[in-house]
Amino acid sequence: MAQEKTAAPRSPSKKASTAPAVPLEVSWRALEQQFREALGPRATGQYPVDLEPLHLTFKQVPDVTGLLPDTYQRFVEAVGYGWLNTGKKGLAFLPPRWRARESQGMGEPGRAWDRVRWEREAGHHVYRFLMFASEDRNDVNGYCFGKSEQVDSLVIWLVEDSLPLREEGPFEPWLAKKLAALTKALAKRGARPELGDPLALAQESLGITPPPPPA
Repeated sequence: MAQEKTAAPRSPSKKASTAPAVPLEVSWRALEQQFREALGPRATGQYPVDLEPLHLTFKQVPDVTGLLPDTYQRFVEAVGYGWLNTGKKGLAFLPPRWRARESQGMGEPGRAWDRVRWEREAGHHVYRFLMFASEDRNDVNGYCFGKSEQVDSLVIWLVEDSLPLREEGPFEPWLAKKLAALTKALAKRGARPELGDPLALAQESLGITPPPPPA
């Protein structure tokens, strides 16, 4: 009787042997520590979850149902709403009420602002985009969540001058790319940069006294 042949064991592929990626919250915490060690305590910070703007533009706030991906929610549950600042480059995650305020200032692609504003003033606007992070709030610049025009899922959009302009992809690869850019910016920092909250939310929030300038 012929002996049954058995296949030789296959060596594990490079993909199978690759170590799992470091969780984003771990990478964020590690980068916070690098910032503090290199630039001092005013290079990082944390917004209180209940930080309240002095005013909201409209009474109706965005309904966040379906606008916050699970990966983002797990991240902020783990690390909160933090910010990093090299003095020239930064990134800040907006707490809930500030997400609402900045989203109220956004326009919508292909729609007249007058119509969008009328809907918001009337209280029946359906928000399609939700701003969640920014590097510079001037002219409503930052990053928002919204449905992709290519696939049936939420993606990040770049927001410039209040309008979502370009899809940036899902949350996890986007944040990994931003953290890499901030690490590079930290290595190229200038001497004695001006630090502190890059969005200056404290000055425009209720019950918050801005910290004194460093000595």
